[in-house]
Amino acid sequence: MNALVGETNDGGLNDIRGQHVTARHVLAAIAAARGGQVDEGSVGAGTGTQCFGWKGGIGTSSRVVPVGGSRCVLGVLVQTNFGGVLTIDGVPVGKLMGRHAFGPSPRQGAPDAADGPA
Repeated sequence: MNALVGETNDGGLNDIRGQHVTARHVLAAIAAARGGQVDEGSVGAGTGTQCFGWKGGIGTSSRVVPVGGSRCVLGVLVQTNFGGVLTIDGVPVGKLMGRHAFGPSPRQGAPDAADGPA
């Protein structure tokens, strides 16, 4: 198993540099950790994510795949937090709808960063 750790910069929504997380918060998070199904959508790190100028989130997917003579489970965790212009089959849907990271923010009328919240 290869573990990967990432982070979400949601500085466009909060005071990311305020260092508001204390040792008490960390210990409470560790105590609340559990196994089982992971929460998906606008939860945890996914709360502050954006994707192509729309609300982003966190999601999972898995498939059983044949490998040699065995069957293995391939699992993926995806966290969206990036910008650009949503394009579907060559059509710049984000530009046509006026919703993209290079245009006005639907919340504030200010441009968003090209790669998600700053």
